[in-house]
Amino acid sequence: MIGITGTRNGEAITSLIATGESIPGNEPYASDNLLRPGSNSQITKYGFGFSTAGGSCANPYWADWLNPQSTVEVLTTAPYTGITSEVAVSFSAELIPEPSTIGLLLGGLAMLGLSVRQRLRR
Repeated sequence: MIGITGTRNGEAITSLIATGESIPGNEPYASDNLLRPGSNSQITKYGFGFSTAGGSCANPYWADWLNPQSTVEVLTTAPYTGITSEVAVSFSAELIPEPSTIGLLLGGLAMLGLSVRQRLRR
């Protein structure tokens, strides 16, 4: 995961916390920012961290020790002296192809087409 957009309970998400960093007030629990779209647990037990326009920070993560297992979110607010709340949440992640990947695919298909055309002319 290299970026994030959207809202948390109607509040704009402003930034993704860097991989290996903790959200303020939730140290030493660092996030890994890894996603697994399509799986039951779309995030790992380390999850990802983000901040919102209102100044709060959140760290959704996969709680594999709960029964049933579920996604839980730690929320902290300024002055970040500790966890404000830790509740079950739901979210969905979608794969978005990078423009460079699409360009590379189209370029490869064009080269393949030219190659076939050259062979047919011989």
